[in-house]
Amino acid sequence: EVEFHELNEGFRKLIRFELGYTWTGSVWRRPAGLFGTAEDRAVETGHRLLAAGFPVRIYDQQLRQRILDGDFEPEPKRTIIKLTSGKHAGWFAISWPRSEDYYRAASRLPGAKWDKPYVVVPPEQFEAVVGFAETYDFALSPGAKELVEAARAAKEAELVAPPMEPKKPAKGRKPSRVPEPLEVPDEVTIDDDLRDD
Repeated sequence: EVEFHELNEGFRKLIRFELGYTWTGSVWRRPAGLFGTAEDRAVETGHRLLAAGFPVRIYDQQLRQRILDGDFEPEPKRTIIKLTSGKHAGWFAISWPRSEDYYRAASRLPGAKWDKPYVVVPPEQFEAVVGFAETYDFALSPGAKELVEAARAAKEAELVAPPMEPKKPAKGRKPSRVPEPLEVPDEVTIDDDLRDD
């Protein structure tokens, strides 16, 4: 939580749009998130506010020193997470800041769909998702990493048949071919079992 008892548009833009806090009516608040620790988010917030010229008071001496040193893992803004509920539960979900546009690239991934506010991709396309993350510098959440490993294990466990030549149907006589003439026997008789008496 962050308290700031003065109306300041620069502070509001920084805390809301860049750091992801929401106003509760009395304080600015945000969850720690999937990336890093709550301490990292507190240090990042303090460091960013201090760098923007806003006063910062934090009671923990160790965190105060980390703010001054800039000792934190910045929170990634381009992320890939695993959805845990909804119609696409168990799929990858790709998100990025409003100021950037990765929609075209993300929607070209195999099986990708728009499911506001994400582009979602089925888990069997994990190789394409990992390639996308590496190409565009997206961070995978711990859940997304688990999904990659599970999909990779499932793929490796698949039964794979060796390549083979397909069986061809037996060759028959071509319809346009004239049948060969039959031999006519010298003597023609009726079998005794077939005679009517």
